[in-house]
Amino acid sequence: FVGLGRFYHPAPPEGGESRPFRPQDFYIGATVKLHTNNIFKVVELDDATLKYWEANPTRYPLSDWSGYILPILLHNARSWAAKNRGRDLRAEITKQDPEGSSLAMNAVELEKVLGGQVGLLEGLGEHEVVVICRKFSFIQPSRKSAVLGGGGGGGGIAGMTTEQQDTMRGRDSTSTPSPRFRPVRYDMLLDSLAQHHWRELSGLHGGGA
Repeated sequence: FVGLGRFYHPAPPEGGESRPFRPQDFYIGATVKLHTNNIFKVVELDDATLKYWEANPTRYPLSDWSGYILPILLHNARSWAAKNRGRDLRAEITKQDPEGSSLAMNAVELEKVLGGQVGLLEGLGEHEVVVICRKFSFIQPSRKSAVLGGGGGGGGIAGMTTEQQDTMRGRDSTSTPSPRFRPVRYDMLLDSLAQHHWRELSGLHGGGA
């Protein structure tokens, strides 16, 4: 129904007066107010859209790995290392791994460990976390339609039934899991940070690697 009218963003992130909505306004996690009674939260984008955004980082900066997301991760890693001298970030994350010795977490677990307990995701939103998961996931994505959840309290994943969440986690063998529930190689994420001129940070090294 969006194509049936011209809708204006009431509070553009860049400031100023309201303007027509742009494609980049519909990032994952965005709350979209089309009318007074039409408020939505974007909870997922299809694979083709995510690929296009990642291929056009100037226009879609929230999908810019090297120019936007990586610098924030590096800054947070440096801050963690400065506050936790003598402690190993890789070991700290592995200790929180629900599988004990696995190197894989889904996005929900990753946000909980890297975000809340380590602070590596500070300053990054839901969309950027999905970009990270896509980059370091070892399951190939399938094409999915964009999903809009109601902007009320029950919208998005939190408002899904157990059966729906199971399907999103990939327990339904007919579909590939949403990026939020694909296993993520967090060891590869840490390796990527270490390779970007931060090897002097002892917190990014595990076992003398």
